[in-house]
Amino acid sequence: YLWSIFENKLVLGGKNELKEFIVSLKGASEDLFTIGTHSGSVYIYSIYGELIRSIKKNYFSKNFKRPDLQKSAAWLGKNIIFSGKLSGRIEIVDLRCHKSASFLSGHSSEVSNISISSCTESSPFLASSDALGNLKIWDIRGKEEIFFQKKFTSKITSLSFL
Repeated sequence: YLWSIFENKLVLGGKNELKEFIVSLKGASEDLFTIGTHSGSVYIYSIYGELIRSIKKNYFSKNFKRPDLQKSAAWLGKNIIFSGKLSGRIEIVDLRCHKSASFLSGHSSEVSNISISSCTESSPFLASSDALGNLKIWDIRGKEEIFFQKKFTSKITSLSFL
């Protein structure tokens, strides 16, 4: 279910057609959101329930035998998605050309949560956590890590900028 706290009402509800377990849900704007699944696919929906696009699991290069699943995603505007990968990388996908633009590398385990600051688009920051409980904050424009907190005492289950 999607609930609008501004309108104090249910925006979208019911069963979806996915046969996968939902592990993450992130909004892009007032009318789009992503669903990340346990199998590594990310789906983009309108708030009206229309499937806009699916990004199926990506695979490592030919040297690796297992898929580089994506279980978390965050939006920058309406055209850029940051996707957390099993490999510890964060893929930057430009939806306008339907291609991977680049990667942020630095986690040593699965990227489990991603959040982007909404304070300003000219200098946005990205927070990411991994399966080991590490937290990183990135300068998106410079594509560099600016903060690292090693292993919290418990697993990080959600991230958000206020």
